[in-house]
Amino acid sequence: EIICLGAGIASSDGRVIETVVENRRLTSTGTNAFVVNGSVMPANLGWSATVTNMTWAHLSGPANAGIGYYFPTTNSVRALREARTGSWRDVNAGGSTNPITRNYLTLWLDHGTSPSGASYAYVLLPCFTASNVADYAAAPDAVVLENSAAAQAVRIKSTGHTAVNFWDAGTHSAAGIAANRPCSVITRTDGTWLDVAVADPTQTNTAAITVELAASATGVRSLDMGVTVLQLSPTVKLLVSATGGDGRSYRASLFLGKVSTVALAPVADAYVENGDKATNNYGTSSSLVVKHSGGSSLTRESYLRFDLSSETNGLLLDASLRLTYTTCNQSDTQAVSRVTDTRWPEPDLVWTNKPASGPEQARWNVYTNVPRQTIAAVGAAARAAVGGLLDLRVTALGGAYVSYASRENGAVGNRPALILTRAHPPPAVSLTAPAPDTVIHWSQGLTLAASASAVGGSVTNVSFFDGATELGRVAVPPYTLAATNLAPGARWLTAVATEEAGAAATSMPVVVTVGGAPLAGPGQALTLRNVPAEADLRHWAGAFATPRDKLRYAVGQPANGAVGLLADLHTARFVPTTDFTGTAAFAYTITDRAVDPRLLLYYDFEQTSVAPGGPIIDAAGGGRDGTLDVVGTGIAVLTNSVPSSIVSSQSLRLCEAANFNGARIRRLIGTNELNFSEQSWTVSGWFNRAAQTNEDFIFYLGNGDGFGSNEEIHLFGANGTSDLRLQHFIGQSATDIDLSAGGIGTGAWHHVAVTCLRTNATSGEMALYLDGELKGTDTLFSLTLDQSVPVVFGGHQNDGFAVTRWFNGLLDDLAVFRAALSADEVKALATRSVAHLGGDAATNSVAVRVLAPEEAPAMTSAGVSAGGDWLMTVNGAADLTYTVEASTNLLDWLPLDSYVSPALPFLWSDPGATLLPARFYRVRAAP
Repeated sequence: EIICLGAGIASSDGRVIETVVENRRLTSTGTNAFVVNGSVMPANLGWSATVTNMTWAHLSGPANAGIGYYFPTTNSVRALREARTGSWRDVNAGGSTNPITRNYLTLWLDHGTSPSGASYAYVLLPCFTASNVADYAAAPDAVVLENSAAAQAVRIKSTGHTAVNFWDAGTHSAAGIAANRPCSVITRTDGTWLDVAVADPTQTNTAAITVELAASATGVRSLDMGVTVLQLSPTVKLLVSATGGDGRSYRASLFLGKVSTVALAPVADAYVENGDKATNNYGTSSSLVVKHSGGSSLTRESYLRFDLSSETNGLLLDASLRLTYTTCNQSDTQAVSRVTDTRWPEPDLVWTNKPASGPEQARWNVYTNVPRQTIAAVGAAARAAVGGLLDLRVTALGGAYVSYASRENGAVGNRPALILTRAHPPPAVSLTAPAPDTVIHWSQGLTLAASASAVGGSVTNVSFFDGATELGRVAVPPYTLAATNLAPGARWLTAVATEEAGAAATSMPVVVTVGGAPLAGPGQALTLRNVPAEADLRHWAGAFATPRDKLRYAVGQPANGAVGLLADLHTARFVPTTDFTGTAAFAYTITDRAVDPRLLLYYDFEQTSVAPGGPIIDAAGGGRDGTLDVVGTGIAVLTNSVPSSIVSSQSLRLCEAANFNGARIRRLIGTNELNFSEQSWTVSGWFNRAAQTNEDFIFYLGNGDGFGSNEEIHLFGANGTSDLRLQHFIGQSATDIDLSAGGIGTGAWHHVAVTCLRTNATSGEMALYLDGELKGTDTLFSLTLDQSVPVVFGGHQNDGFAVTRWFNGLLDDLAVFRAALSADEVKALATRSVAHLGGDAATNSVAVRVLAPEEAPAMTSAGVSAGGDWLMTVNGAADLTYTVEASTNLLDWLPLDSYVSPALPFLWSDPGATLLPARFYRVRAAP
């Protein structure tokens, strides 16, 4: 990627100003393919165009030498394919005058005449193919953050680099970076480390450059000479002295994550003294004495050694020397320096062989109130000594006598220590199981496994997640977890490893697809010849979230008999063919509940209670709850009278009486949710009229009270007849839709649906269905319905007039769809609830064994053994499970023994019979 930016382009001399993007020589034919936004441009020489809205382009070249162009902002790009002729004499007075012709493609941006503040931005992509450039344009890696005369900033997403050129003096911010002088800044971060490079390509700055980064660091890994850290938090501030640097980069590497500290004890320490004690060794002294006498005697210096040989992982950020002085006779200043000659042995160190030291690392003041602890920053020295020994020399600038506790000091807490600050990068973690793209069923378990390691410490736990939901946590390896009951759909599984300092990392996700189909297991039933068998299909069914009694069951495909469902809609009744014995069967299908994506709202009345002014819960999950209005002495109650062909446990009973007493459901549906006048829609539901003495409004759209009080659509049971009618009034007693269906007597459930199929906003077809059958259509209508008022079920808008038109009876399974359902879908809704429209299904079979009467289980040869046990012989058909049960009152039966496919007949005894005055027995056979 070569990112080209220009800003502040201005001219006042009346000329056209251009930026040349490309001036590339073509092949001898000049027909190199040139593609713009996926379209191939003409290949003939002389072609030119102004291409508007150019996002990307590609020019073919020799093998692997094509070039791509990406324009992050909308541009009009001029293009010209031409042959040019010239001679060397044109550019060199001594050159040949022979004409030479070559072919070129030129791309340029036209900024116009005398532009002011013009700019450009484009990315060159050498060696890209056309498809590579198209992919890049769809997800560009380079992002232009600022392109102004003051600063130009870009970010490369794949690498974490951010680059800014600051052009002006004075503090300016761009891309989370601020600088007070012209400079170039490049940063790179992976979220753990932050690397910064600052340069002065102008080589004109005479003072240090202050750079501030919108980041908070916790430590320094390395600094170039000339870089000073002013602060690490809440923002990072660096002072960079680039004067005399010839434009080179000055770098800093900072840590952004968790840190810990550890106190390292010295492996050697001693002090030395000049004068007549210059050959004395104080390596075993409990003190480290420091004093500058200014003369040839009584000057003391102290040496300490720390072993950093294990600090080789690049995680040492900082270090401080902690000393405790127990004697100080006057205030003074002390200093510490690094000693690079680490060959001195503690028992042999004396004044005359003491090694020299380098520049001071830190200074501190001492005072007479003792004991007192002091901390000196020696991070640079420690970082320079990693992997080896860090030797330090402590000296005095004045004449105070200061005695520090040595490593041999009896007060352990006063002994010297090197306080190391270590970085704790997030652990490395990856999911090793399951494999990507694994497919399982929701009933199956899944083993998750992860590998995790922490370079800066130890992993304390690994947590496994399904999206944002934690599945479990493992504290010790192997990091494995058995996951069950994963929800159907695409599951994004991750592992999060945490190490001892709290640093955490998340693995790349592994996507697993969990199938959501319900379970339909094989079933078995047993009966006698010419005796029906009943089987509760719930025994073999299951679904992830739907209770078994809320699944929809269907039966069919009987072999050697007939099958149907009982009224409970989950028990199958199989009637064997007359006089048949042997193996029969039938199939059953279960359908799970699902929310159709076209469903806008759904009132199934499966809620615990209703109350005037309270909600009617939207079972579609969209939060479009209705409001239950009760006027006067109207009634609205939940009842268990439901349509026999759908899985439902409750319906809503609405009762109206006289003119101002009734109940209805209202819900405001804005045109942004569904425009009933211009879009396709469906209304469906079940109704059961209690009487025919008035109109019974089932569904209403409009702002009136029916029959042309305003423009309105109403679906209703007609007064005094068994007709169902759908009308659209466009004025008083004027309709352009009037559809009807007969046969809706009182006390019976019927399914009704109205579909509006729009071919465009002004034309379409309205259809009326009753009990799944089409009853009429109309195409000559125009809708401009008022949707500033709610949609109504069971009434109309006016609660002060003609409330007798409100519904009197039962409603169930009401729904509004954002589409016109097909005739087949409407027919399906007449046999199933909206919840089961389009739900996942599963099918299996039930094997029915039909026994002859002589194969029925029987007990024979009953008697008492010599020991008093009750004995009997059990007879029956083979390959069944036999259970012997006992009772003392013929009401309560206790299973005693079960036998799976025993060899028949078999002898059975009851040793417990002697303990009871009387006991009854029976044998039960099961498949």
